[in-house]
Amino acid sequence: MLRFTDFSDFCDLSEGEIKSISSGANVPYVEACAIAHEAEDCPESSREVLKLMQKHLERVEKNADGESSRKVHDAINSFASTHKFT
Repeated sequence: MLRFTDFSDFCDLSEGEIKSISSGANVPYVEACAIAHEAEDCPESSREVLKLMQKHLERVEKNADGESSRKVHDAINSFASTHKFT
């Protein structure tokens, strides 16, 4: 049986990054990993993934949950620091 860490290790993302992509795109974790994997070397895809993560952040911040917001911000910053956008 596959574990969450198997997916995160495959696409080299943190749990927070995968959850943010999954929630922003409204897809299962496996599909979020596939989306992120496609974005690894493609600036256009990386920007689209970042938009999905920001969409998730907007929903979290509407609920005024500071801790969850911080975690999503951390995930976005991590993704942005490891992917190409130009």
